[in-house]
Amino acid sequence: MIPCDCTCNWYYREHITRHCYRVTNTIIFLIIPLSRSNQQNKGRRGYSTTASTQTGTATTESGDVQLSETIANAMLSDAIANYDPSKDLGSPEDFQQVANGVFQAEGSISAYIRGTLIKPLFTLGQALSPGSLAFFVRLWHAVGKAGTLRLVLSADNRWILRLDSQSWTHILGVFTNYFCFVYGEKFIGFRKLAAIYRIGNSSASLEVFKLVYSLTTTSSQRLLSLPVFLASVGIEYDGNSNPSTVFTDNFQVPSLLFLLGLWLGDGTFSIRIRLVAARKGNLWLIPTIRLAQLNSAMNQHLFDMFAAGVKALGVSSHARADKRGMLDVVLEGSTNVLPIIDTLFTQHIHFLYWKYPQLEMLYKYSVFVKSGIHSTHIGLIAILEMIYSYPSERDHSLGY
Repeated sequence: MIPCDCTCNWYYREHITRHCYRVTNTIIFLIIPLSRSNQQNKGRRGYSTTASTQTGTATTESGDVQLSETIANAMLSDAIANYDPSKDLGSPEDFQQVANGVFQAEGSISAYIRGTLIKPLFTLGQALSPGSLAFFVRLWHAVGKAGTLRLVLSADNRWILRLDSQSWTHILGVFTNYFCFVYGEKFIGFRKLAAIYRIGNSSASLEVFKLVYSLTTTSSQRLLSLPVFLASVGIEYDGNSNPSTVFTDNFQVPSLLFLLGLWLGDGTFSIRIRLVAARKGNLWLIPTIRLAQLNSAMNQHLFDMFAAGVKALGVSSHARADKRGMLDVVLEGSTNVLPIIDTLFTQHIHFLYWKYPQLEMLYKYSVFVKSGIHSTHIGLIAILEMIYSYPSERDHSLGY
């Protein structure tokens, strides 16, 4: 048997070694092109009370290996069949905090209308990888197997592992309670769905349809504007698109584990290399943790809560808007980044999942810094070689 050589977290490699062996041992099949008919026949497969099938090819998260439908679904079914909760690392309560952070970054709450019938929609997805398999299988069991855990093929031909549901019972009875630590659109979205259900999800009510259209994750994607839709169902529009029901955001300071989950979903981890022009040959190495969200009032509130959460570690963050309509919150420099690595990431390495390779680079950097070797010529070269050993788009080569 060929040893596993993936970038798995060694803490939870025990959970996923089987999947790594499966992919490694079937590599001979991966280099054989699928037939044209298989490439054109794309669907999906899920684990729930109902299931469908999927065929086709897609890339892994790294994009360098093609996975057939058979192998991708074998990875998922094997992970589900071999899941053993007694081997989970970290308490269920800690995992819940991490899962809430991931949902804050990657999940969505919405609703759609069929005639005058309203159906809710919960989704949470991540690119297929050994880490995402470990996370989603544990999450699916944590919520009592509510919803459907499935593989879907994305528009850019990648396998996405997704947990979703259109069940009022699952969304209001399970997911609302489990994902109770979120903020902004997610926090208020659950409450809007509860209000819709309370009023009557099949009621032709102006307030109900205003609530549906106010779910910001879907309102801009609707084929009909609210006034046009209301006219089509015979309801007079009062000129105000805002529902009369007022919702309050979550003002509880997030836990550090919630922030870890948020970074898992939308965080990027890097080390910037800056050549100081005033001092020829002098380099600054700047570890950076970045989190990006759409620039909105709700996300500004989220970042205010973020700043309050990291303040407990003596860490300061700054948020800035860019021209793309995004809002970035950034931690820069060893003073702000190393406490996060030492206090959060190192102590909870088993929760790093698919972001472990990026965090591994920062962890190695912190070891160099704490040893003092970074201030020597040999140490600086070693750090630069370590940084360049990780794949990334760079302006200059290592030789430069």
